[in-house]
Amino acid sequence: MTPSDSATYLNGVAVSAKQPIQTTYVDSANDGIWKFKRYIPAGAVVNKTNVTFVGQWEFRANKYQANYRFESATTDKALPAAITALTPSDSATYENGNTVSAQQPSQTTYTDSVNDGTWTFKGYDAASAVVNKADVEFVGKWEFKANPTNAETYTPQVTEETIKVGETPDLTDNVTNLPSLPAGTKVVDIMPADQIDTTKPGTYSGTVRVDYPDGSSTKVLVPVNVLPAPVIETYKATYRFESATADNNLPTEVLSLLPQSGTYTTSSSAAITFVPEAPMPVEVAVANGTWTFLGYQEVEEGGNLTLVGKWGFEAKQAPSPQPQPQPSPVPPVTPEVKPDQETDSADKAQLNQLVKPESKPVVNDKPAVPIPAVDKAKQATLPNTGSTSLISIEGATTSAILAGLGGLLLGRKREDD
Repeated sequence: MTPSDSATYLNGVAVSAKQPIQTTYVDSANDGIWKFKRYIPAGAVVNKTNVTFVGQWEFRANKYQANYRFESATTDKALPAAITALTPSDSATYENGNTVSAQQPSQTTYTDSVNDGTWTFKGYDAASAVVNKADVEFVGKWEFKANPTNAETYTPQVTEETIKVGETPDLTDNVTNLPSLPAGTKVVDIMPADQIDTTKPGTYSGTVRVDYPDGSSTKVLVPVNVLPAPVIETYKATYRFESATADNNLPTEVLSLLPQSGTYTTSSSAAITFVPEAPMPVEVAVANGTWTFLGYQEVEEGGNLTLVGKWGFEAKQAPSPQPQPQPSPVPPVTPEVKPDQETDSADKAQLNQLVKPESKPVVNDKPAVPIPAVDKAKQATLPNTGSTSLISIEGATTSAILAGLGGLLLGRKREDD
């Protein structure tokens, strides 16, 4: 493209530079554009020599950009607009051969309340790229993970269902940890009608579905044990009273308390406790004592039951003799005799006959009768002394006689005066 000038010029002639036929050139090899800028000089005057014009071309390399794009790495889940808004923007330009490093998003996780889960940035398809005569593009991948459902979080616990032949199982109450599951969880029996044969004993498995409030559900197997039907038998219970005290027959008052005979049942599947009827009352008072119920003795005869009630007798005790009160002591009375009065001789003689001044002791070959000890509380207190003395009945009688005689003498003396 360098111009060619075949003309000749005389000395001193001004010559203008010719422009190239094109002023731009695309250089694919260097991935840029050459642009003609100017001649140096733009014109010249011939000065006894040829003139030369030097044209200058400027090269400009092509400019490229780094572009970013986000994609969902989870099938059937589209990226929310909030994640698209996190796409990086790079305003810089790059030339061919430049290395560009991918820019990370401002946040790498996003909580998606609409889809009930979390998006996580997994990275770009390439951490960096070299410009090769074109813009570079980084594709970032985001992965969605739904929040765990109630069915994934919780595990129902079940217990065995036990029924008898002919009964219908109810498996809706066999989830034992239902109170610890989320509020609103329901148990649905989805067992087919023919899944368990309730006409014969055996071990089976039923099925229930646990429905959670978040819409998730899980199926659970429940073991079912079908037991044989129980065998019920009925027996007779008879009551009888007997005396447990030798030589004492039961009175009518006790025999009238005998319970009526009845029946009791037994079962092959469960123990049935027979409780006999107790008489009321359990103590009966009669004229000569008291009868007390001691309990039943069971006598089994061919399945029938005889209940022998034992009664014990306690006779009344004879009353103990009561102690007799002791007589109160009588103090002796001494008659007052004046020294200047004379006593009638007949009275003196009578007095001497009644009271002897001294008497000799009579020897008694019989053994002496011991005198019982007297309680201090029964001792009499002598007047004006504070001392105590035992008083016998004999002493009290003697004192009374003397007092009587003294009174008689005084009376007769007054008549003499």
